[in-house]
Amino acid sequence: MRELLSANSNVKKILHFGTHQVFENRSTYTCILVLSKQGHEEFQIGFVQDWNQFLFNHDTECLTYPAAYISGQPWSFLPQNIVAHLEEISQSCVSLSTLVDIFVGVQTSADQIYIIHADREDENFIYSHDRQGREFQIEKGILRKSIYDTQLVSYEKIEANSYIIFPYKSVNGRPVLYSLAEMTENFPHALAYLNCFKDKLNERNMPGRTTENWFAFGRSQSLRRFLSGEHLVWPVLSTSSNYVYDNDMVVFTGGGNGPFYGIEKKATSQESIFYIQAILNHWLMELLVKSRASTFRGDYYSHGKQFIATLPIYKIDFENPTEAAKHQQIVDMVQNIMQLKEQLASAPNAARRTVLEHSITAINAELNSAIDELYQVESQEVEEQV
Repeated sequence: MRELLSANSNVKKILHFGTHQVFENRSTYTCILVLSKQGHEEFQIGFVQDWNQFLFNHDTECLTYPAAYISGQPWSFLPQNIVAHLEEISQSCVSLSTLVDIFVGVQTSADQIYIIHADREDENFIYSHDRQGREFQIEKGILRKSIYDTQLVSYEKIEANSYIIFPYKSVNGRPVLYSLAEMTENFPHALAYLNCFKDKLNERNMPGRTTENWFAFGRSQSLRRFLSGEHLVWPVLSTSSNYVYDNDMVVFTGGGNGPFYGIEKKATSQESIFYIQAILNHWLMELLVKSRASTFRGDYYSHGKQFIATLPIYKIDFENPTEAAKHQQIVDMVQNIMQLKEQLASAPNAARRTVLEHSITAINAELNSAIDELYQVESQEVEEQV
């Protein structure tokens, strides 16, 4: 539909209602699309902010865009000065996907079975109850820390809130499923627990299932991402940028719709993962994401792969001492903020928390200014125009 309408310049006007629920008792995200058989060199778009005012006078302030602004890709409507500026600096940037691999979580196809919330634990086991009130003990050696239904906050350490049974070992850097004999010998309690749900596990659409591997995850996708290394992790639905660093191999589940995504830096990339994290947490990148993404109730909007992969990352010229120094400065500030946030989480009193909060705010402002300089933008001016 987008391809057809944009190719013939049929769009005359768009009125967008954002997250306002126009129709009573119906959850829909609505716009009015005014089309014309005759092509137009430009079109208008208006974002309805005040529903009652719109009902009264059926009018809202509109911006004018050239017809060529939209295509078959998802339609985004950035301020035109931002669009022009991004075109000017495009030669200095590369898309995020050239520097990193973006990956989804592990896919168990039965999260409610594999994800364990511990009631208590000791040195060797965790103890948990199922919905029927049965208590299970599971060996810690087969468990990995995981996150499930939790919030992430930029530059804060990921706090695992669950365990996941992870029946894989690393062999030459590759995930290999434990054999049934290994499970019986080394993890008999975990195997007994999984046996209680064997019928349900066998109902999964699992390619290559046999009597020897029935306890494997439903898909092998992304398993190796959780064996070693460092990642950035972020929630798919969020109201702001929340890209978090992790080197503890905290496991998350999910497919293309999240709830989380991860980034692993490519071996060919010279840029630090902390530099990439800082750029992704910058207001300009978030403005780009928000302009492209679908919005949901509560003003949450999608940070899915399709909106993240093409973000323009300023490419550092490491042969240039000035640029290399800027890169290192940004990395140092990110690491400093992360350290201060860890201290804040365990601050002994309000006075200490206040000092740490002021320090974090100051360094964050300095960090944003450094990235503003790279992209040759001024946040205050842009925010006023938005």
